[in-house]
Amino acid sequence: SILNCEFHYDTPAISRGLIQVTLGNVSITDSKIESFTKSRGRKTALNSFSTIGITLYDESLISYSITGNLNIEGCIFTNIANAIANGNGGVINGTFSSTSGSILITGTDKTTFTSCTVPSDSGLGGVTYLDIQAG
Repeated sequence: SILNCEFHYDTPAISRGLIQVTLGNVSITDSKIESFTKSRGRKTALNSFSTIGITLYDESLISYSITGNLNIEGCIFTNIANAIANGNGGVINGTFSSTSGSILITGTDKTTFTSCTVPSDSGLGGVTYLDIQAG
């Protein structure tokens, strides 16, 4: 668990995601992630946090394509820019099939998305892009 933390990263780019989880769960609570740039590497999956001023050059902030559920509650997403040509989903990019789980934005705490963008000439879904596959 990560509790009451602030992450600041002001270099031009990093080669891996901020947090990578391969087994188990991660809980990020009352934390702020700011001035973060991601250029290459694995997808970043984050939940229950505040993000401000993030520019992405490789993938969406949250990429989801597994059988479990992704729950988002009381999060703040502000000025998230997916700068990739043909990049879809500034904050969330999900791929779903008949065996996939779900993305749930729930809870009594309000989740907000403000100024989340993709390139206007080639990207789709400033906040969310979902690829629903048959079968």
